Amino acid sequence: MKEIKCMNCGKDCRNKFCSLACYHIYQSKNICPGQYKAGHPGLRDEKNPLWKGSRAGYTSIHEWVYVRLGKPRKCSNCGTEKAKKYEWANISKKYKRDVKDWKRLCTSCHRVEDGSGYKMWETRRKVNA
Repeated sequence: MKEIKCMNCGKDCRNKFCSLACYHIYQSKNICPGQYKAGHPGLRDEKNPLWKGSRAGYTSIHEWVYVRLGKPRKCSNCGTEKAKKYEWANISKKYKRDVKDWKRLCTSCHRVEDGSGYKMWETRRKVNA
């Protein structure tokens, strides 16, 4: 069998790399910095072939908002900065891709605004009827 040199360390081996460790070292040296983090800035939003536009789901739209507005750290309703969790809430309830249509709320204010307790009560009433 023909022996070849490892592309990372130069040792004699059967493949391009003598070990998985050498392969990872070689890859880390030869990848452009920020190649994966930056992505392809020319393929964002409508230019991306996987763009769904108005057909995007709940999670996708929330991720879109999170990328543009960041992580909320203060509630717009009660003004607290001590809550464990903050969420982006849709104002119009139409889930448009408009950053002005979103506001940051703590979890408790978000549940009150969405009427989660009432919705839960209605569901239980229908199931038990």
